[in-house]
Amino acid sequence: MGKLIDPNRTRLARQARQERAKKILEAAEKAFIRFPYSEITLDTLGQQAGVKQGQATLAYRSREELFMTVILNRLKEWYDALETELCGSDEPMSRDVAADLVASSLAERPDLTRLLGPLHMVFELHEDGMQVHQYYHWLRERLLELGELLASRVSGVHQ
Repeated sequence: MGKLIDPNRTRLARQARQERAKKILEAAEKAFIRFPYSEITLDTLGQQAGVKQGQATLAYRSREELFMTVILNRLKEWYDALETELCGSDEPMSRDVAADLVASSLAERPDLTRLLGPLHMVFELHEDGMQVHQYYHWLRERLLELGELLASRVSGVHQ
């Protein structure tokens, strides 16, 4: 008697789901930057990603969850780049240089600043309060890490 579950077929189905989710996420990144948040739906994102109707809803529970995934990825990218820049040298820097570094780093990411606008509205609409709480916890921890790094690098700043 043959196997009821074909491991190869299961693996291929998982890969296909992951690929669809990746396409939807890429479409969402572009759409959230280009269009007003209120005009975007999971179905339109699915259409833009080229997946069948309803598959965006299978990959992401809500538009808010998808938006939070996009903004979290962008913030991680920014914080990592800022951290790398700050760790690039052991020499102390002035407050003005540190402020310019942070400002220019953010200015290089206009998409991130565009995404930060509707963030609080997304939090209010999000049905999963635990995910919002986890986001705030992550954000707080990363900001504290960056603050400590800045305090160690900037001359005349005490923790």
